[in-house]
Amino acid sequence: MDTTYAWVAAAHPRSVVVDVDHELDYWAQRLPALTGYRTALPRDHYTATLRFAYDSYLMHPHDAVDEMLPCLRDKYMRIQSNKRLEWQDAEPVVRAVWERLKNPGMN
Repeated sequence: MDTTYAWVAAAHPRSVVVDVDHELDYWAQRLPALTGYRTALPRDHYTATLRFAYDSYLMHPHDAVDEMLPCLRDKYMRIQSNKRLEWQDAEPVVRAVWERLKNPGMN
């Protein structure tokens, strides 16, 4: 089992810490198995979307992804980059990241 490197900081119980480099390594091996993954899309586009998902989760670690998706979509769509996925490809990635962090023992 591959452990999620996310934990609640003891000094601030509402804070969450994530080892994003470890998480990116995790996804490097598992992205092809993700529903909706498209090999034709560049890997760095997925990496940028993963980073967005982790940043977003860290800003809202106690919120449910379903409640946050409209706001996340709007924020994602404002990113001016030619190295990001279209939202229809990004949404499953964002969901997967949040699900992994919300349920670290399930992945």
